Amino acid sequence: MNYMNQITSDHLASSSVIIYGFGISGRWACDNFHNVVGIVDTDSKKWGLKYGKFSVSSPDILRE
Repeated sequence: MNYMNQITSDHLASSSVIIYGFGISGRWACDNFHNVVGIVDTDSKKWGLKYGKFSVSSPDILRE
């Protein structure tokens, strides 16, 4: 089953969203979800890149 099929508009409206992955889909999600609070990626070359008001972070930030 595709994970995106499990996400409902209610989930997106009531939750803060952290985008995991800063590829094409991640940038699309940043542009289309209004409750994004951050972006993380496992690729250290992307850490610190800016996209809109966000800076890509290491997934380690999720532990904090």
